[in-house]
Amino acid sequence: MSEANGGINRRVRAILLSRGGCLLLVKRVRPGGEPYYVTPGGGVEATDRSAEDAVRREVREEIGAEVALVGEALRLQHSTEGRTTHETYFVCRLQHIDLGAKRGPEFDDEARGQYFLEELPLMPSVLTELPIRPDELKTYLMSHYSDLFALASAVC
Repeated sequence: MSEANGGINRRVRAILLSRGGCLLLVKRVRPGGEPYYVTPGGGVEATDRSAEDAVRREVREEIGAEVALVGEALRLQHSTEGRTTHETYFVCRLQHIDLGAKRGPEFDDEARGQYFLEELPLMPSVLTELPIRPDELKTYLMSHYSDLFALASAVC
């Protein structure tokens, strides 16, 4: 994919709102490292018609969930070892989750550590204490928590 995109890696992530004013995050526990939280998501594939389709597919593949997109929230760009990554975050409402569904391959790769789905209240007192990556996402969540809480509270 990088050759077709001039060395650009395109990724999508879901800021996933669940019932009762909560946020669904993935807790990463890597061997020898401190746990941290990320949003579900992954790479945009050539077969995806759009970034929106990619985020729906990634959430379905990674955590067995169906979502409704609310809108784009955040765009980040970073470079590592000569490779540029463009990451787009979408606010999504959880429509359905199959907790028994097969998870993405990274969930089964012991070398990558452990992955846990956690539903957490969208409250500043909770968000402040969480090691959320990247920092820009945590900043976004902290500055928009009241709007996100209202959207999550409206999930049926």
